[in-house]
Amino acid sequence: MDDELDLAGWELRKTLKLLRGANAALFEWFQSPVVYHEVAGFRAELESLLPACWNPRAGLHHYAGLMRRGVGDDLTSEQVRLKRLFYALRSTLAARWIQQRPTEVPPMEFGMLRQLLPPELNSIVDELLARKATADEKTTVPRPAALVDFLQAEYEAAVATRETLPISRSADSTPVLDALFRAWLRA
Repeated sequence: MDDELDLAGWELRKTLKLLRGANAALFEWFQSPVVYHEVAGFRAELESLLPACWNPRAGLHHYAGLMRRGVGDDLTSEQVRLKRLFYALRSTLAARWIQQRPTEVPPMEFGMLRQLLPPELNSIVDELLARKATADEKTTVPRPAALVDFLQAEYEAAVATRETLPISRSADSTPVLDALFRAWLRA
């Protein structure tokens, strides 16, 4: 809508279908620290279902797609958009999280994901974060070769690992989600 707001609305049927399909974006939305308005109890009730609906293979597939865009399209020039660089870095660290901890949903908070960054890249990321603090949406920076090499290697590792991850879900969540749908319609 503008440069300050980033809104997402939830239609009940679609949200429950996305949850059943382990949609990674939905898992991120649940972790958002900013909530403008919500129906009391809805988020808490759905959050209790997240672990049972999480699918590491689907999550890794989602993040690998974002990584592919970063390393294949957004980060190939000598100057790269800072915003796109951080999209690629966050996606890469989320993919790394899934590979190391497949039963845990990756956190949305960059600081937690950053713990998975190789120590030799910390100073580069520190400089980029300082630049980002005063940047706008279109700010570009010289392509940080070492960081982009890391992103490329992690993309290749994610693609290689993706099919080996289990689809670790408990029993079919459809009956529970159907019951939740009916209960919220009555409410």
